[in-house]
Amino acid sequence: MATLTLKTLTCYETEDNWGADDAYIKINGVTFWGPIKINDNQGRAINKDITFTNKVWIELWDKDDLDPDDHLGTYIAWASEAGKGEQEAYFNQDDCSYRLIYEVG
Repeated sequence: MATLTLKTLTCYETEDNWGADDAYIKINGVTFWGPIKINDNQGRAINKDITFTNKVWIELWDKDDLDPDDHLGTYIAWASEAGKGEQEAYFNQDDCSYRLIYEVG
């Protein structure tokens, strides 16, 4: 088993044109963190762990109240990354720009 630690999420550009996103993260299709408001050039600490085998799908979403939530991207982290230190995942669907710092142990 490997442990995925999500450390920080940084927003460089929101998906929403009129203000902050309500960002949340799904791990293997299940909401794991958030939603939490985040705006351009802001960061949020996550510091949450989950164990997995082989690979894990990390999805970033923006919660919307009046229409379906916006999928901002998917990234796969691998158990083989264990011991390689902090890694970066980027999400940029729907004209947004986010960076996730994570580590596999």
